[in-house]
Amino acid sequence: MEETHQNEEKQWELQRSIMEDTLAVLKPTLSVRIAADWPVKEVIRSMVEKKIGAVLIVDQGKLVGIFSERDIIKKIGTHYEMYADRPINELMTTKPVSLSIRHTIAFALNRMALGDYRHIPVTDEENYPTGIVAVRDIIRYIDHRCLGGPE
Repeated sequence: MEETHQNEEKQWELQRSIMEDTLAVLKPTLSVRIAADWPVKEVIRSMVEKKIGAVLIVDQGKLVGIFSERDIIKKIGTHYEMYADRPINELMTTKPVSLSIRHTIAFALNRMALGDYRHIPVTDEENYPTGIVAVRDIIRYIDHRCLGGPE
C-alpha cells in the first residue's frame, strides 16, 4: 500500500513538472545551423558526423526550415544519388513550427504529437534559432525526474 502511494506521488510530481517546467530546463543546444543552399550530401554528412537527428536551416541567421532523419527516409529513400548535389532547401520542411524557451514541456509534447515531429526548433522573438528540442531530450528529463537518471 505504501509503495502504491509513493508511485502515485511520483507520477503526480512528474505530471506537475511537465505542466510547469519550461523548455529551459532541457537546456536545448544549437549544434548545427545550415545555409539553405548547402548540398544534401553535405547536410547528411554533417548529421552523421555530429550524431544528430535534425539540423536547422537558416537564411541570414533566421530559421527557414528543418531537415531530419525522417526527411531522409521519406523524401530521399533509395534515391540518394538523385538528390545528393541538390540544395537542402528543395527537401527541407519549410516554415517549421518553433517554440520559445518559455513554453512548457507539456506544450512542446502537444505540438510534437499533433505535428508528428521528433524535433522542434527553439527560437527567439525574431525567429533566430537558439536551440532544438528532441523527443530524446524529453525522455531524458522524464528518466531523471522519475528514476533519478542522469540529466
